[in-house]
Amino acid sequence: MNIKALSLHCFNTFPQIGPKALSAIQKIGAEKLWREGVLEDFKKIFSPRTKFDWYTEFESLDKDNFLIQEEKYLQSEGIHVIAFGDADYPERLSQIAVPPIVLYIKGDITGIDNALAIVGTRKYTNYGAHIAEKMSKELSELGLPIISGLALGIDSIAHRGCLDGKSKTIAVLGGGISARALYPQSNQRLAQAIIAGGGALISEFPPLSKPRRENFILRNRIVSGLARGILVIEAPIKSGTMTTVQYALEQNRDVFAIPGNIDVKNSEGTNALIKQGAYLVTETQDILNIFNIEAIIASFALSEFSPEQQVIIQYLIQEPMVIEVLAEKTSQEIMDLMAILSIMELSGIIRQGEQGEYTLIMNIK
Repeated sequence: MNIKALSLHCFNTFPQIGPKALSAIQKIGAEKLWREGVLEDFKKIFSPRTKFDWYTEFESLDKDNFLIQEEKYLQSEGIHVIAFGDADYPERLSQIAVPPIVLYIKGDITGIDNALAIVGTRKYTNYGAHIAEKMSKELSELGLPIISGLALGIDSIAHRGCLDGKSKTIAVLGGGISARALYPQSNQRLAQAIIAGGGALISEFPPLSKPRRENFILRNRIVSGLARGILVIEAPIKSGTMTTVQYALEQNRDVFAIPGNIDVKNSEGTNALIKQGAYLVTETQDILNIFNIEAIIASFALSEFSPEQQVIIQYLIQEPMVIEVLAEKTSQEIMDLMAILSIMELSGIIRQGEQGEYTLIMNIK
């Protein structure tokens, strides 16, 4: 873990230090301010209305020991911390209007360039549950990762459907990702299954943060920000789901919606979105068409491949790539990657073009 990200995390443990102040701290230099910052430095950063009650505690800390203890804690919890601007910070998320300065991750968030966010109401109908499970599983079987918010209802169903389809799923939390803080607690097993299935939990809030209502609205910009597009299953007009849609529109993401019964409250949001220009979805192919993913992959059974091959396939689904680009995206050494690609080429899964680019060619069942 790099010292800059760790220093930002330490500042983030003070509830009074919000996103704007954290961003200013990063620009000035988190490590320097953590070790040497004095009250006058922080007065230049914070709003004139800010109360500095926290500074007394900060000043009394053994800063080096606090860094060491926090790093040990994060490592013991299997939590990786990355900061905005780090090489492994998700590129798509870095482009939104207000990207999180710090991200806490349990698991693996690589290979999600083609991810779809699936969101919807907690108070779902049987129809909504059926569609969420069907769509998430089918898309997952095609190699598309699914992103959602681990909430009860459509979110949880989408995560489970994705796990059944064997692609990775990413859960974005509105609180801490420590098992002690995870919300809702009833989704502990699902959270563990997400990590075991190659996916991840992710949050911008310190690991032990308790969930707060306003945090879930902030969380929603990350759900849409990580994704290439967002699919709304069921949602009343006035709901948290619709705030995620608003973020998606601001972030220039594709918005998809499932049509519903005009007499059902849960269909008001999705039907309104379709009237306003969202893509109407009645089958998974509707999403593949907009994502410009060739129909040849319609029979993919991603689970039949090794984890290393699955990651490569998920990238080549998007477009042909040369080995240098694949190495960068998969974080693998070129020599190791060369061996995997050779096996895949001999198996007739991919082919190498004249410019060295690898293309996915096999209709896999």
